[in-house]
Amino acid sequence: MMSDNQTFKLSKKDKEKVFWRYTIVGNSLFNYASIEAPSLVYALSPALRKIYKNDDDYKASLKNQYKYFNTTPIMAESLIGASLAMEEKNGIKALEPVQSLKTSLMGPFAGIGDSIFNVMLNTIIGSITGSLALSGNLVAPVAPMSINGTSFSKHSF
Repeated sequence: MMSDNQTFKLSKKDKEKVFWRYTIVGNSLFNYASIEAPSLVYALSPALRKIYKNDDDYKASLKNQYKYFNTTPIMAESLIGASLAMEEKNGIKALEPVQSLKTSLMGPFAGIGDSIFNVMLNTIIGSITGSLALSGNLVAPVAPMSINGTSFSKHSF
């Protein structure tokens, strides 16, 4: 039976752990049924366990987070933070609003994120390094890969 949980305040370390778990795993756990949801559940599970001491509440929250989730990974971190804050504040009562928030924002966030991080940034980087290559700079062919690889991980390729 689900119960109203007590308010639990996550520490900065807890939130950073969620961030790093999602950033590192990203799309590694991708599947066609729920797209990025396995990565989301993996990232959130330690923090949700601290919020929900009751096993039934914890499982209900994980099940809610495991529903279809698909957006640009760089932009997903904002949605993850917002949904975690909602669950931290309202507990089990926040499950439906959390799903509504994710459903309503993952499409627009994907459009913005893809446009900025996958198209615009690569175009700018390519233009700059193309100009450098034409002037004979030997770093130009390697620069786009090193900039994308260090700045945006695998999400920019």
